[in-house]
Amino acid sequence: MLNHSLKTMATSKKVFVSLAFFVILFGLSQAFGSFDCCIKFNKRKVDINKVDGYYHQKSTQVCDIDAVVFLVRTSPCSNATIRMCADPKQNWVQERIKALNKRTLKSKQRRLKKLKKICKRLEKELM
Repeated sequence: MLNHSLKTMATSKKVFVSLAFFVILFGLSQAFGSFDCCIKFNKRKVDINKVDGYYHQKSTQVCDIDAVVFLVRTSPCSNATIRMCADPKQNWVQERIKALNKRTLKSKQRRLKKLKKICKRLEKELM
């Protein structure tokens, strides 16, 4: 009887260790698989009118190369975007970044102007 319970404990310990191993392995694969790194640069220049935004990929983090990743709309009627990887050292990439930053600044200024108008109108209504 004692021998049987020792075998059962040994079997359940093996099952537990195996299960723990697979849980850890699955977790690691999910952690490393969640990064979508650029591995090469796109050769085509990105049309600034189709770009919704951008971000920088750093080689000092998870990915192997430094890149600028442009988020490009696939259709004017859709919010879907694709990622286009560009070399941050290229002049046209720097020009696109400046234009996007300028566009973002103008958009913020328009929103602030609109908010100020709304606030003035509310102040008048409350007086």
